[in-house]
Amino acid sequence: MVVYLKPGNIFGVIISIFIIGFLKFGMGLINVPGKVMNIIIELLLVLAIMFPQLLKRLKPKNSFSNVKK
Repeated sequence: MVVYLKPGNIFGVIISIFIIGFLKFGMGLINVPGKVMNIIIELLLVLAIMFPQLLKRLKPKNSFSNVKK
């Protein structure tokens, strides 16, 4: 499930808090050690920050976008 929201949207913050809580709860149910749980959550947060930036860099730049017809 991918939710495209504007940066800084409070709805996105609330959704991300619930996702992190559910992940921690699920990992707790399968007896993942606390340190490993923290590492996984931190890696997911870093990837969530890097993903939009990578998409911007990989997006092809059209040199003809400023040409008026």
